Amino acid sequence: MKIAFVGSLVGILCGLHAGSAEATSSRTTDPEAFAQIKWDNSRQGRPLALTQYKRTFHDDFKTMNIVKEDAAPGSNAVWFAPGHGAFRHDAPLRKDGPFKLVEEGLRLRVEKVGKNWKGACMATVNTRGEGFAQLYGYFEAAIRYDYAGAGTGIWGAFWAKSQKDYATTGTTTHTEIDFNEFYGDNSYHATVHLWPAAKPQSGETILKHLFASGHQHKLAKELFKGLIVDRKVQGFHTYGGEVTPEWVVMYFDRKEVGRFPTMPEWKTPLYLLLDVVMNPREKDKAVFPMDLIVKNVSAYQPVEPYPSQ
Repeated sequence: MKIAFVGSLVGILCGLHAGSAEATSSRTTDPEAFAQIKWDNSRQGRPLALTQYKRTFHDDFKTMNIVKEDAAPGSNAVWFAPGHGAFRHDAPLRKDGPFKLVEEGLRLRVEKVGKNWKGACMATVNTRGEGFAQLYGYFEAAIRYDYAGAGTGIWGAFWAKSQKDYATTGTTTHTEIDFNEFYGDNSYHATVHLWPAAKPQSGETILKHLFASGHQHKLAKELFKGLIVDRKVQGFHTYGGEVTPEWVVMYFDRKEVGRFPTMPEWKTPLYLLLDVVMNPREKDKAVFPMDLIVKNVSAYQPVEPYPSQ
């Protein structure tokens, strides 16, 4: 496991980076304008070249470094589980799982625990927002899904949220960028979200959940079709997303899938999450276990700042 960060150690643990600050207020997106924006796939297939980027985070899961979500960051505490309130019931950190080091990396598992199903979730910050977060850049995970074929209820994801959520006591818009959600079908599911603040302030524009689904906009609808053998996607693939001052760009195997304009709320340090759970809509079809094997997770920033940064 190798990790390199931007900024000082104190800045790292706080998720802040020297010389970077949030670009705008969190209450500026016009919901009506947001609803009119569609995913852009005009550059689909464009390769990503990282020669002018520097790596700021890397974990290849040679050691177990997942701890309870309220633990302090450290060399042996890089990931925090479950790391997101919505997963405390469905993906608790338990004595016999759901994480295991395997030859290829780290296994996250969905399995029956008693009469209930339980999954796995982990994040790069703890419940105080301490850990790895980064303003802008490219984020990537190399993943293989092991499951019993299409329609069995698997729901995996590699995504990002705003570190600021931990410092504003519920008064700002919550953000979410799903670089990919995996359902075992042919489509590439990439989605961007804006969630209303728990305690909206005067002038708040985001008063209900807004999202733009690449799947609904027919983005890479059949991307996995040629990769499915015996009803499952074969091998490891990289799922990535680049957040710039202008665009959120999604990549599969470092080739562009599509892009969406960057909203002001996403111009903030983002932390990373990985999870796999059961899709509740397919509970009756589920076959266990369902695994997400992650070989590595990395983050990068361009050597030179983005033009409008």
